[in-house]
Amino acid sequence: MKHRLSDYLHIKNIEFKKGFYRCPNPAHNDQTPSCKLYNNQDGQVLTCMSVCGTSYDIYDVAGLLINSDNFIEQKKEVESTLGIIDTSDYKPTVAKNITVEKPVSIPIEKIDEVYNDEQILHYAIKQEYGDTITGKYICYDASGENVNGVEYRFEQSGRKTVFLIWYNGRTIKWTNPPRLIFGLIEIKEGLPFLIVEGPKTREIASAVLGDRFNVLTWNGGANNADKLDWKAVVGDADAYLFPDDDEPGQKAMEKIKEMLTNG
Repeated sequence: MKHRLSDYLHIKNIEFKKGFYRCPNPAHNDQTPSCKLYNNQDGQVLTCMSVCGTSYDIYDVAGLLINSDNFIEQKKEVESTLGIIDTSDYKPTVAKNITVEKPVSIPIEKIDEVYNDEQILHYAIKQEYGDTITGKYICYDASGENVNGVEYRFEQSGRKTVFLIWYNGRTIKWTNPPRLIFGLIEIKEGLPFLIVEGPKTREIASAVLGDRFNVLTWNGGANNADKLDWKAVVGDADAYLFPDDDEPGQKAMEKIKEMLTNG
């Protein structure tokens, strides 16, 4: 099925840019196309044209879209999408070796050393994301002593590119970002919670309402709202959900509501 990657992407509404056959990288939260489709001896792959240079076959892409590193789940997702008869008892002859990297928190005093704005901006300019960092949102742990990741925002010619930079213990990474909750450092006991979509919105809401609410958000957009343990943070406290004014935003908050109610 590896030769049907282009069919899979089309069905998932990940379209190619005419003439260049480029599409957004599913591992990046970018709005500008950064991947190119190639044919190789095993089938088709998406190769990231930005700094990471990573290649993804159809199963890798499926895993990114459903947030799963399990090959069986990836295969079922591909078969379901392509309309192929499900073979739930299928066992691959050769297991696919997948190394799942975990994010590593760094002490706050090392943030400028690890998350070097000049270096990150250099990459952004090279990829034509923009020549100015228009947003930088730091995700602290609850103690405020460590940084779990940093979301950067660039804008150019009306196009927005947003992605989380994270550290794996050796180097900063742009791809396969962990899903993080922003605002843990500001939680005050006794206040209700307000969950909004996106670090930029959270920063604004916190500046206005931070004395009345614990304002939280997450990275990765509406499709990743259910990838976090909201119940562990909110507990039984009152929570208000403020979605973006669109269908994905409404669905994201419905998922969070269900997790808080049934978690």
